[in-house]
Amino acid sequence: MAEVNILNHTNIIHTKISEKITTEDYEQMVPFIQRIVDKYDSVRWIYELQGKPSMEPGAMWKDAKTSMKYFTKFEKVVLIAERDWIEKATKIGDSLVPFEMKYFGSEDAAQAYEWIKS
Repeated sequence: MAEVNILNHTNIIHTKISEKITTEDYEQMVPFIQRIVDKYDSVRWIYELQGKPSMEPGAMWKDAKTSMKYFTKFEKVVLIAERDWIEKATKIGDSLVPFEMKYFGSEDAAQAYEWIKS
């Protein structure tokens, strides 16, 4: 399950993920991305993973297609989680993409919000 919001008057999307992400969950995110791109021409994204969420195969496919479509529009992406492999994947990903990516543990969520806004 994904909860998606836009932070007021910003190009920041906040997605809180707590259970399995379905294709339908992911499809609800796309209009948020398009709305931000139309207004600001770039997107900053907070992914907050709570617990151990997973993704349906259809949601993974939708994520890949959407990420490729908006790849040059992402400005910053932050992942907030409590999983070592996500921290490592974020560090690797940061070196492979043209936008900034950073990982913060759940206890450092306030710092993550400050980083994404800066």
